[in-house]
This record gives sequence, structure tokens and C-alpha cells, in this order.
Amino acid sequence: MPHLVAVASFVIVAVIYCKPALEGKVLQQSDIIHWKGMAKDIQDYRATHNGVAPLWTTNMFSGMPGYQIAGNNNNYISYYANEIFSFFIPKPFRFFILACLGFYFYASSCASIPGWA
Repeated sequence: MPHLVAVASFVIVAVIYCKPALEGKVLQQSDIIHWKGMAKDIQDYRATHNGVAPLWTTNMFSGMPGYQIAGNNNNYISYYANEIFSFFIPKPFRFFILACLGFYFYASSCASIPGWA
């Protein structure tokens, strides 16, 4: 019973804390905005050449390997494994809940060691 109370309190705190993100609100992050600008050249090339990505781009730092900016990832197995092990929970909520559960498991295991509690 105390474990259910702990998990329920984690869920309530996570819903309150992550409410803006669960409503679809996002922070404007300058690194993501800059990446979109840097990756546009590679994405345009990929769209016109049957999905083949260029190995080199000339629009960043006077030339840079394309895989460092916008590499192709066709490995869907790891994506679906991540979703399954995360119980298909939305991302900000997922990170918070898994961190709380991990800490709870760790604290419970430390409490069972004599002299640690």
C-alpha cells in the first residue's frame, strides 16, 4: 500500500509539474532553431535525390561533414523499444516519472541496508 501511495503522489506531482508541456507548450530553444537552418541544405538535397544524404555541406563553418548535422537514422527498432519500455508516456512526463520511480527504488533499497536508514 505505501508503494501505491508513493507512485500516485509521483503521478500527481508530474501532472502538475509537466502540465504546460502536456498541453503542447514548448520553449523556443535557439540551438534547435539554428540546427534547422544548418540542416536545411542537407534536407533539401535528400528530398531531391531519393533520400540520399550528402556527405559534405558547404553552408556551415566553410564546409562540414553532413552526418554531423543531419544524419539519416533508419533504425526503427531502437525507437520502438524506447517507446515500449517508456510505456508510450509523453516525453516530459516520462522523464519525470521514470526519475521519481528510479529514486524511489534506490531509496527503498538503501533503506533495507542496516545502518543506511
